[in-house]
Amino acid sequence: MMKQMAVDDTTMDDPLLPHLWSIKGALDKIDLWKNKNEEKQEEERNVYELVSQCIQSFKHHPLYRNDIRFLKIWLLYMDLSGDHTAVFNEIQLLNICLDKALLYESYALLLEAMGLMSQANAVYQSGISRNAQPFGRLNNAHQSFLHRMHTIVAACQQLPNMDGENGYVNPWSISVIKNLLQKMNAQLSKYQGYHATSKSYSGKGLCLVDWGRGIDLQLFPNDVKFNGDCRTSGFRCVQMQEKKPWKYQACCSPGM
Repeated sequence: MMKQMAVDDTTMDDPLLPHLWSIKGALDKIDLWKNKNEEKQEEERNVYELVSQCIQSFKHHPLYRNDIRFLKIWLLYMDLSGDHTAVFNEIQLLNICLDKALLYESYALLLEAMGLMSQANAVYQSGISRNAQPFGRLNNAHQSFLHRMHTIVAACQQLPNMDGENGYVNPWSISVIKNLLQKMNAQLSKYQGYHATSKSYSGKGLCLVDWGRGIDLQLFPNDVKFNGDCRTSGFRCVQMQEKKPWKYQACCSPGM
């Protein structure tokens, strides 16, 4: 009885807490059903509904305007939403945790995964200009982002004897890609199982790097199938969602 009274007092002082418990429980169920697609999809819909209800209930509540827990709910909502920009703009309009580095890091990483590099850089700069905390972590994240962009730009510099129009490099030419892979080799070779070869490697897995224009299936045997993994990207095709292998790719999204 005393324990129940203590729980009731806690929820009265912190009305957000029951919502956090419900969302955590729903997320745990997704992991529980990770090998059963129908149940998992149902739980994903449940998570979205719970997150949406939480957002609507507390987005105007001054108590949670600077609460990192509420920001994480917003970021989960952003990840589940089809319009990430609209969610970020609403967060700014409502002044939700604008002094938290996590907001800018998370949104910038999402934009980077979508190939929107200029927008991602602008988000980092916005957080830095607002002195978002912890500032050191945000600044380090921005510097890491700039380093990744420098690597890409360096591989696409104007080089002699290239086949690009007006002397500029075709970023998808074999020589440019080979040059980039050579620069990345020191980092790639650290991973167990990495083999720098284009020859057949029977009985082992194959890691494909999507350079932004899909995969040429003519380079593989007719019966080959692929398993897709979006990793940090917000995009997931039906095959990825259902964890099914696929034999083709059709994508009209920019940056994919």
